[in-house]
Amino acid sequence: MVRLILLFVLLVATPAWAGTALRVVTTLPDLADWVRQIGGVRVEVVSLLHGTEDPHTYESQVSDVKALAGARVLVEVGLGLEEWVSGLVENARNSQLLVVEAGDGLALEQPGEGQVDGAHHPRGNPHVWLDPANAARMCARIAATLEVADPPGGAFYQQNLKAYQERLAAAAAAIRERVQRLDDRRFISYHPAWPYFARALGFEVAAVVTSIPGQEPSARRVAELVKQVRGQNLRVLVTEPQLPSEIPDLLAEETGIAVVTLSPIVGSGPAQDYLGQLQANADTLLRALGAPLR
Repeated sequence: MVRLILLFVLLVATPAWAGTALRVVTTLPDLADWVRQIGGVRVEVVSLLHGTEDPHTYESQVSDVKALAGARVLVEVGLGLEEWVSGLVENARNSQLLVVEAGDGLALEQPGEGQVDGAHHPRGNPHVWLDPANAARMCARIAATLEVADPPGGAFYQQNLKAYQERLAAAAAAIRERVQRLDDRRFISYHPAWPYFARALGFEVAAVVTSIPGQEPSARRVAELVKQVRGQNLRVLVTEPQLPSEIPDLLAEETGIAVVTLSPIVGSGPAQDYLGQLQANADTLLRALGAPLR
């Protein structure tokens, strides 16, 4: 009798979907973190990129096709960032795969406005996830897709979504308060990944070194930047681990500008989640621009 009672308790306490977690694939580790935050134990998620790769030029692997073939949901930023995804989806031949473009519907910086190259990103600058408010909207699209794939989990997903959106808003507000104490909030960006981040948190992108990922600036462009740095007394240049280049160090030698490394993608530094990466990037930039960390 005791064994029967224990068995009954286990059956009642164990969700019907236990052991059959929803399989989700994402393009970026940031998206994978959001899926985990929203999906919890109801999901099993893997990211195709690990954080050190350039999402614009990522070369897909056979293992990526296999991952999509066995998945129920694929989450991408979209907006022209991961142009290599469509080929993967086609090769996976998974008719049950739900594909969500998390960035769909967000207002984009247009070519020239955010220093993004219009030929490579005709829809606009796709680095929308670096704005925490955009991240909250993208999470809402993810939650809605998870609910379509797993209707019984709808209330669970929405509850987790609300809690995570509150954490995003609180983190952004705390960073903005610190940025407001800066005398100079300007920085130069090596690659146009940061306009959304800067606008959301109160920083200012004064210039962009190169608008095309992986393409080095011309000697003329470097000379223009040297003149701008000296003339406007710009003090900080932001580079990224995904785009190695000698140009930032050259500008530092010519002008004395400080070079700091921020990562637009989770996984290339000590932070293992989106909020941790957001905080690490803000701390690094605030320190370089002269603010106390706390």
